Amino acid sequence: MALGLGGAVFAALYYFARFLVAGIVSAVGLGFILNDSILMGRLVMFLGLAGLGLYLARRKHAH
Repeated sequence: MALGLGGAVFAALYYFARFLVAGIVSAVGLGFILNDSILMGRLVMFLGLAGLGLYLARRKHAH
């Protein structure tokens, strides 16, 4: 669940603090992931992963 939340926060942060994230990502050589279509897909994927983790954690603790 932490991976899903971390990825979703990173992707969402890009839309709010675009210059900060763009500088950090470009500095480490990953500037190609800043394409909006790639980033939106990652946001959806990581939110889904976080939701799955939340579902599995709640199901495990419900018993």
